[in-house]
Amino acid sequence: MGGFYNSLNIFKIAHKNDIPIQLSCQVGEFAILSAAGRHLAALCPGLLYLEGSFDRYLLKENLSTEDISFGFGGRAELLRKPGLGIEIDIEKLNKLTIESMVIFP
Repeated sequence: MGGFYNSLNIFKIAHKNDIPIQLSCQVGEFAILSAAGRHLAALCPGLLYLEGSFDRYLLKENLSTEDISFGFGGRAELLRKPGLGIEIDIEKLNKLTIESMVIFP
């Protein structure tokens, strides 16, 4: 949908016009995208369907230090740490990095 901001705007338009809404994930998404989706879902009351945080079920390895996969009955807690609410394992990130670039020195 073009990112978090665009998705939130589309949700507001649909919600205002009583259009049912589903928030979905990408197959094989890492914890970073799962965390962003979890925060978006928290800002979008009345979702008809919600899917995401399949991390442990689809990935051999994740980038976060914690498992934020959904639990029993598809339930998932809000993430309450600063930022996206997760911590990235730098060693795992470096292992999966193909190329890096310094944007802000």
